[in-house]
Amino acid sequence: MTKYIKTFVVVVLSGLTFNACSQQIRQDSVLQISQKSTCTCENMVGEWLNPSGSVLVIEKVDETGSIKGYYLSSVGTDGQRFPLIGWINQKPYEAERDNTVAISFSVRWGEYGSITSWTGYCKNIDDIPTINTSWHLVRPVTDESYEHILTGGYPFTPRQK
Repeated sequence: MTKYIKTFVVVVLSGLTFNACSQQIRQDSVLQISQKSTCTCENMVGEWLNPSGSVLVIEKVDETGSIKGYYLSSVGTDGQRFPLIGWINQKPYEAERDNTVAISFSVRWGEYGSITSWTGYCKNIDDIPTINTSWHLVRPVTDESYEHILTGGYPFTPRQK
């Protein structure tokens, strides 16, 4: 009977250890997921928000610097999701220089017939990763010829969850 008690104790302790380990694994996985969703200039994958409430979502950055994702405009598109493509690029860090990550991306606005392209850079401003951009919106149908290209600029910062 002593043999069975020892086996029972080992099984119970193993179960407790397994539960503790699996709980730690779950906590580590949640931490890794939350770390992956935190946007930085070094890892731009995630959701970025501009002051007008539009959302830039970078889903993938490949080894060549090509980016893919989508854009949710808060203006004039009924909340539709539009695919985006673009590039990031940077040089190796240079001491005593102002180092940033260059970024450019474009969105084709489907049946609206327009295209917008953003070009800018990512840099930490007051410890917040910020993508500063200038954009050009090209519209194929307007009332006046000077209205075909609109220009502006917006910063994007990581979306707070």
